[in-house]
Amino acid sequence: MAAEQRRSAASGECPPPPVPSRRLRHLAGNLLLALAASVATYAALEIMLRVAAHRILPGGESFSTACIFRPEDDPVGYALEPGTSRILCAGGAYTVRDRINSLGLRDVERRYENPSGIGRILLLGDSFTFGQGVPMESCFARRMDRDLRGVEVINSGVPGYGLDQEYLLYKDRARRFGADLVLLVFFVNDLDFPASMDLVRDESGLPVRFRHRSEVVARREARAPRGLRGAISSCLKAHSVLYSLVRDRLDTLRYRLEHSDAIPGAQGRRPDYLTVFLTAPDGEAKEKWERGFRTLDALRALVERNGSHLAIASIPASWQLSEERFDGWAGYFGVDPRTISRTKPDEMLAGWCRRTGTPFLPLLDAFDGRGSAGLYFPYDLHLSSRGHEIAAEAIEAFLRARHLVPGDRAGTGERTQPAGTPR
Repeated sequence: MAAEQRRSAASGECPPPPVPSRRLRHLAGNLLLALAASVATYAALEIMLRVAAHRILPGGESFSTACIFRPEDDPVGYALEPGTSRILCAGGAYTVRDRINSLGLRDVERRYENPSGIGRILLLGDSFTFGQGVPMESCFARRMDRDLRGVEVINSGVPGYGLDQEYLLYKDRARRFGADLVLLVFFVNDLDFPASMDLVRDESGLPVRFRHRSEVVARREARAPRGLRGAISSCLKAHSVLYSLVRDRLDTLRYRLEHSDAIPGAQGRRPDYLTVFLTAPDGEAKEKWERGFRTLDALRALVERNGSHLAIASIPASWQLSEERFDGWAGYFGVDPRTISRTKPDEMLAGWCRRTGTPFLPLLDAFDGRGSAGLYFPYDLHLSSRGHEIAAEAIEAFLRARHLVPGDRAGTGERTQPAGTPR
């Protein structure tokens, strides 16, 4: 090689490029092999987690990939972000993908306009109506949409919403669907709202708008990704379950280290919604129900002005399915079972519905005595696919029996005119 370089220099020719040594070629090959193995391992782990992350995650813990929520949305405080999707994993329960349509609903594509005049049912609710934990086609809204032929069943459920936000959602945008029937799906915590938010009420006590507390906004802005590193992290968070899991574990570890003194007292702390079960509501519980009834009065009046009808269905919690489970749940929070009743929320709603002539379906009747096994997810406590199936069957039977299916006049099958356009 040296002799060739001297000859090239003497003749004025450019010397040939040096040939990589065998050692360098071997090193490069090993690096490429290691890179390929790393990519293949990452891909295999990613695929496995997308299918069965809930089998790895500890029971009661959860994480998700991209956020599907719009953090600021007046007047409801927050809402589903149109066109987003996520993979949600709950330990010991489920791994499921949620997709949000262009109108901000977990539903097939919809339009506010209804040029064909097809009958419509609008569902208002929280994560149970949203169908958290089950594929979209398994939730009771989609089952009803398939079973009630010639009728669109529109799912406007949003995780974390309570009665006040559901009222504002209908008032602000959902009434534009011009639904013939508005079915409010109630859960026991619907008289409360997220602790991270403040609610502005008018002089009569009706909700006007929700706003995130200033400390929540400041914390969110401080954690917002910035620069190239933030952009890469956001991209991985949005598309990789493995990255999201690792990131969530690190965030959880950091939180526990920072709040280690607060963790032991968290278990057994009474939830705010426990008061709705009091057999003799007074003080805070009585005030909650009175505010809730005022909101229901306003919702009913708004629905009727919109040319629609209102009906209510209540979904039971898993601990309401038997006296034994209910007493165990009360005991966990240190509450005397004699002071509360598992049927009290339904009794309160039934009383309001009788006074106003509003059709009411307590789904506890359909679930009672079946036991929660297989109907609810463990730890997460949302309805499983089987639970959604039972809910859909009961709601459909109720609507048919009460002649509430749009287009069915007094059960004769004769088609009626759809609801008028929103006013």
